[in-house]
Amino acid sequence: MSPEDRLLFARIVLKNNLASEAEVKACIEEAEERLRKGQKVPITDIFLRRKLLEKGQVRAVLDALRQTHQVQALNRKISGYQFITELGHGTAGTVYLARQLSMGREVAIKVLNEDVSDDPDFIEKFHREAKSAARLNHPHVIQAIDVGEGQGVHYFVMEYVEGESLQRILKRDGRIDDARAADFALQVCKALQHAHRHGLIHRDIKPGNILINAQGTAKLCDLGLARPVGSQATSTATGRTAGTPAYMSPEQALGKPNLDVRTDIYSLGATLYHAVTGKIPFVAHNLPELLTLLVRGEFKPPRDLCPEIAEATEHVILQMMATERSRRPASPEDIQALFEDLLAQLPPAPPLVLQTPSGKQILPPTGLSRSGEFRLPVLLAISGTDAGKRFVLTRNRMLAGRLSTADIRLHDVWISRHQFHILQDQAGIRIEALTDSNATEVNGLPVRVARLKPGDVISIFKTSLKLEFEAPS
Repeated sequence: MSPEDRLLFARIVLKNNLASEAEVKACIEEAEERLRKGQKVPITDIFLRRKLLEKGQVRAVLDALRQTHQVQALNRKISGYQFITELGHGTAGTVYLARQLSMGREVAIKVLNEDVSDDPDFIEKFHREAKSAARLNHPHVIQAIDVGEGQGVHYFVMEYVEGESLQRILKRDGRIDDARAADFALQVCKALQHAHRHGLIHRDIKPGNILINAQGTAKLCDLGLARPVGSQATSTATGRTAGTPAYMSPEQALGKPNLDVRTDIYSLGATLYHAVTGKIPFVAHNLPELLTLLVRGEFKPPRDLCPEIAEATEHVILQMMATERSRRPASPEDIQALFEDLLAQLPPAPPLVLQTPSGKQILPPTGLSRSGEFRLPVLLAISGTDAGKRFVLTRNRMLAGRLSTADIRLHDVWISRHQFHILQDQAGIRIEALTDSNATEVNGLPVRVARLKPGDVISIFKTSLKLEFEAPS
C-alpha cells in the first residue's frame, strides 16, 4: 500500500469512528518506523494486531478505499459530472451518486463494468435500457437523463432516488405489512400501465428493481430487459433465459416467444409474495430444480408461511401467480382494481423506516383515518456523548454498541463494541446484554435479559437511554 493509500485508509477509519485519532496516529507511526527498518508490514495488520479493527471492518475500509480510487478515475474520464460515491453494483454495472454540473443537481449514474465494457452484446443491452427508459415519463418510473461514453467508459445517467430498494428493506426488516406491500405494488402497477401503453414489458420485476423514496413513492427501475410486447427475444447476451428466476413467470422461464404484460403481472405477484411473507416463492438447491418448481407452480400459499397475512391479500397473490397466464388478470388496469379493493379492506400499515444517505426517514402509516393509533418505539439518549439523539427501533432485533455497523451506534469509547440487543416480539420489547464489562443496567439494576416498558432507562457507563413511544413525525 502506498503512503497516500495508508493515509487515506487512516482517514476512512477516523471518518467512521472506528478508532480514535491517537490510536490511528500510533498505527501510522508504527508502519513508518517498520518501513525505516526495512520491514514491509501492511497497516491493516497493525490495526488487527492492536485489536482496533476486526477483519470484517478491515475489508469494509479496503472496499471504501477501492471505491475512492474508482470515483477519482471516473471523474477524470467522464466530463460534466462529479462522481461522489458508489450506491450499489451488479454483475454488469455499478451505480454511483454524482452531481450534474450544468444543472447543479444530484443524479445516479450507472457505469458498465470494465470486464464487460468490450462486449458488444452487453453494450447494446446497456444502451437499450437507457432508450427504453427515455420512452417513459411517469412518476413511478425512474427518469432517464443522458447516456454516453467517455474514454471507453459507457454510462447511463438517471434520476437519483434517495431511499432504499424494496429488496434492502426486506433484507433488513424480514417482511412488511400487507397494506404497505399492496400500496407499493399498486404504484408499480401504474408504472406497468404506462409502459404497456408505450408497447413495453419490463421482464424483470423484482424487489431489487423497486426503489422507495422518502415520500413513500415506489419507482420502477432497470429497464435493461424491457422489450416490445410480443417480442421474440427471450435470451440474454449469454444465451440464457433473461430475467431473475425467483420471480419470472413460467412462460418466461421456458423461453416462450410472444411474452405479454401478464409476465410482468406474475413477477409483481411473486414480488408481493416475498414482501408479505419475507420468503421467495420457490426454494431449491439449484437452478434446474427451481425452474421445475416454477413451471409446475409448486409453491406454498402465503398464509402457510405467515398466518397473519390477510386472506384477501393471499387471494390477489394467487391470482397474479397463476401458472397458466390465461388465468391471471389480463392487464395492469385489472390489477389496479384488485389492489384498490384490497387496500380498502386492509387495516392501515404501521410506519416504515427507510435508511437513506441523509439518515432515517419515517414513512407515515397508510390510511390517515387511523394513523394516530401508531407509536414508534424510540431510545432517547439523555446523557453521555450521544445526549439528545433519538434511535428509532425499526426491526425485530437491533444491535447497540460502539461498532460502526451497530444499528444503535453509540460513541462513548468506554462501552463495548457489541453492548446489547433490543428485541421486539408480540409480548413487547426486551433487552439482552452481550457483555459483562461496563454492565448494562435498567433503572439502576444490572441485567442480562429484561422486559422494557415506556420510561425505563438503560445505562452503560456514562451513557443513558430512555425508552419512549412517539407518534411518527
